[in-house]
Amino acid sequence: MKTWLEQNYSFEQAMRVGLRAVLVSPSFLFLREKPATASAPATPNATALDDFALASRLSYFLWSSMPDEPLFKLAEARKLREPGELRVQVERMLRDPKAKAFTENFTGQWLSLRAIDATSPDRTLYPEYDDILKVAMVKETLLFFEEVLKNDLSLTSFVASDVTFLNARLARHYGIPRVEGTEMRKVALLPASHRGGVLTMAAC
Repeated sequence: MKTWLEQNYSFEQAMRVGLRAVLVSPSFLFLREKPATASAPATPNATALDDFALASRLSYFLWSSMPDEPLFKLAEARKLREPGELRVQVERMLRDPKAKAFTENFTGQWLSLRAIDATSPDRTLYPEYDDILKVAMVKETLLFFEEVLKNDLSLTSFVASDVTFLNARLARHYGIPRVEGTEMRKVALLPASHRGGVLTMAAC
């Protein structure tokens, strides 16, 4: 079979064809994971993933990126599947700054934070609403989710919590006193407050 150059394509045209083939290839677009084989003992589930596939799933789920060197080394040694090691790695990955991708992606889909700009309050009815307040609203939810995740708090915290994350602008919007400055910080809520949990957060 003649190459593209032999068919009188220019170098640029030949490169475009090759790159297009790469970009539409299923191997480029999808993680093609293989079930565990006899050399990599499987769990009772016959479709269990091998260690490298597990490393990829963990990494793209929690970091939205490829596995790092520790994950690759554990996968190569076939130790990642061990329950104790798997827990250690998940906790390590959640502590890593790259786990912010999980927080943003999960809350963006679960609580529709990605769609916050799809609608805008009427500025005549709500003159206090502006971009500064919007950013603080979204940050409150992201920081609260991280707090629950990293400290292994009860799932009931999403419904009822005695803390949230505020700055002066958002606290004023909620009518919560004695919060100063532009930086978001953890704030203890009074027992009578209804602001605990995600259901009453402004971004949700």
